[in-house]
Amino acid sequence: MDIAWDAVAFQSVGSNPTQVVGMGDSFASGEGADNDGGKDYFRETDYKENLGNDEVSNKCHRSKYAWIREANLPGKSQSIGEISDSYGNVDLSFIACSGARTYNVISGGA
Repeated sequence: MDIAWDAVAFQSVGSNPTQVVGMGDSFASGEGADNDGGKDYFRETDYKENLGNDEVSNKCHRSKYAWIREANLPGKSQSIGEISDSYGNVDLSFIACSGARTYNVISGGA
């Protein structure tokens, strides 16, 4: 097949995506989707530790009930989260964080 310059060609991938990324603020992380006083947040996204004079914490509050984990891909009966948790053909990168701002995800943000 010949394609002229400045043309666009599309090719079907034949299957569902193998990588899904969920990023955003508290809405995307599932803040408020928790049904059990914080027990539904992934542990690594809900902690605070004192290390000497330093305090280390992560309050991203990623919930197992966040919309990205509950959503279904077309033709699939399991949710994205269920497929990812069972090591299916979907790799979910769930990096949403409660309190996130645009400058946190652009170059040089902290």
